[in-house]
Amino acid sequence: MKFLIVRDLPGRLRLRTPSRFSREFGFGLEDRLRRTKEITNVVTNEITGSLCIDYVPGTRDKIWEALAACEKNPITPVVDESRSQEIELKRKFENKLIKLFVGRYVIRPLLPYPVRKAVLFLKAIPFIQQGLDSLLSTNLNVEVLDATAISISLLRRNYSTAGSTIFLLQLSDLLEEWTTNRTKLDLTKTLELNIDKVLLVEEEETRWIPAHDIEIGDRLAISQGSIIPVDGTVVEGLGTVDESKMTGESEPSVKKEGSIVFAGTVLGEGSLEIIVDKKLEHSRMNEIIEAIESASAGKSVLEYRSEELADRIVPFSFLTALAVYGITRNITKTISVLLVDYSCAIKLSTPLAVIAALRQGAKAEVLIKGGRYLEEVSKADSFVFDKTGTLTTSEPIVKKVIAFEPYERDEFLRTAACIEEHFPHSMGRAIVQAAKDEGLSHAERHAEVEYIVAHGITTRLEGKRILIGSYHYIFEDNEASCTEEQWDLIEKNSEKYSIIYMSVDHKAAGFICLQDPPRPEAKKMIQELRDLDVKNIYMLTGDGERAAKGMAEVLGIDDYRSGVLPDEKASFLRDLKNKGHKIAMIGDGINDSPALALADVSISMKDSSDLAKDVADVVIQNDSLEKLPEIRKLGLAMEERIHKNYQTIIGFNTALLVLGVTGLASPTFTATAHNLSTLLIGINGARDYKNVMK
Repeated sequence: MKFLIVRDLPGRLRLRTPSRFSREFGFGLEDRLRRTKEITNVVTNEITGSLCIDYVPGTRDKIWEALAACEKNPITPVVDESRSQEIELKRKFENKLIKLFVGRYVIRPLLPYPVRKAVLFLKAIPFIQQGLDSLLSTNLNVEVLDATAISISLLRRNYSTAGSTIFLLQLSDLLEEWTTNRTKLDLTKTLELNIDKVLLVEEEETRWIPAHDIEIGDRLAISQGSIIPVDGTVVEGLGTVDESKMTGESEPSVKKEGSIVFAGTVLGEGSLEIIVDKKLEHSRMNEIIEAIESASAGKSVLEYRSEELADRIVPFSFLTALAVYGITRNITKTISVLLVDYSCAIKLSTPLAVIAALRQGAKAEVLIKGGRYLEEVSKADSFVFDKTGTLTTSEPIVKKVIAFEPYERDEFLRTAACIEEHFPHSMGRAIVQAAKDEGLSHAERHAEVEYIVAHGITTRLEGKRILIGSYHYIFEDNEASCTEEQWDLIEKNSEKYSIIYMSVDHKAAGFICLQDPPRPEAKKMIQELRDLDVKNIYMLTGDGERAAKGMAEVLGIDDYRSGVLPDEKASFLRDLKNKGHKIAMIGDGINDSPALALADVSISMKDSSDLAKDVADVVIQNDSLEKLPEIRKLGLAMEERIHKNYQTIIGFNTALLVLGVTGLASPTFTATAHNLSTLLIGINGARDYKNVMK
């Protein structure tokens, strides 16, 4: 394919093809060019047949090479529904915005006066209708004031004032529509489950079918490492399923005949056959997505207050106008007062300030489901954390290796690593890595091994039968013996660590202690929250007392609760709320969902369970706790901007009111000044927040 250079700047190229291409071709071209490490971003536009490439300055030759390769090797079109929806939403908004500004500042001046007048009356009808509806409902609100101001301006033939008022109201509605739709789309993308084909088991054969053809009652085969595509019941097989996104626990869940599995979880080991309980579109995941799509973004308390304040001011605006007319009998002064409207600027600037904050959060990979949740984060005096998967990495590491006589510690670890290296589960990987870190090489000396899914491993080494695995597998299934002294060692460590045991010829040979380490950024994050005036920080965990205490000390946490069940987490939060605390809850699993739902504001991580992300009001998408203090800073900055806007609106419009009452300003001047100030305050509200969420 050929490219024409439209613009060539250091670090940026804008190119155009001689003919248009499909959107799918554009996606394929973007994906191909992004493989070039010097290219930082690529955006195509199928309508104009153009592409814009951002690249590392000084590497333009590499860009030409990448483009030449696209000409030699055919581009494979890529279907991406999510990207298409994002493009359509953006273009729809841009088209409406352009149409609004072009209509007012380009087309309108060119129209004949009678046509311009007729168009203005047509645009005024919906706003006047809203005002009448409010009056019929006995609501004296902003809609009534807007309708009155527009109507009086039209009756007085002050068409410029009426047009400016209508334009600002249309702009406010458009911005609110864009923000709501964009937030819904971003949330939907984070929860979407993309599976193309599944393996259907029939009496005579197994065959691949499209995922959207799945029916209730179908029998599906799930292989090791695959994502489970639907909610279902296991009818055959044995395996371990990674449900960390659902439960928040790092250890895999054993699934056997009769077990329930959920869409979006991953089969780590073994193989399963399941009967479909729900079709793909009715799975819990898709129900969550539909709920998000049908819901509007939650408004902040400040937004509700601004709307209430705006509505409360309306009667005073009318009373002031009537008083001025009663005293002066001057209709010009009366109209000047009526056209100075505090509520218009308040209603426009507050949502824009919230929109700017939500947008800035989204840019920083933080999805905030509504302005009120950002406000709650800024006001929370107590932050409550789940431990596993939230404050920890969910990747265990070896903390202790204890070998029983007559075995040496290093030889014990070497043997365990030798056996475990063939079976990729998180604890096995940790043991292999520990041996590697200590330089303990392990040549193959054991016979063929037998792996019992979710239990352990059996093998023979130098004529001896060796087992490695869980307590249940070693001591209950295979009845390995153990001395009282050895039991004491096991009991001392069992509360603090997860343990893998080994036996040789039915006698306990030792055990390996593993621990899920804290996230590297967790301690710093907690200190930053304290610096931002968070009074109380709590940790809740199902771990034993010693494990919980150790983690709390490492992270510098004020208070913790150990051995906590899901309903007990909710009870803890309920007690805090009854004491008058404002609570932010941070969790990642289904077991956290009751507590998340009870909190004033709930926060989850990228790798949290789908249910937790649905319940949570804020989702941190980059799986790092570093963003948490930044979210609080953003909320505080948003509140500060809204309050400053209030002060500016009250001060400026009061000055205009005085000018109107004294006759020093005409209705045209007060209306123009009011509308201009409203627009400028709105623009100020919509700008990015400095030094926050970068």
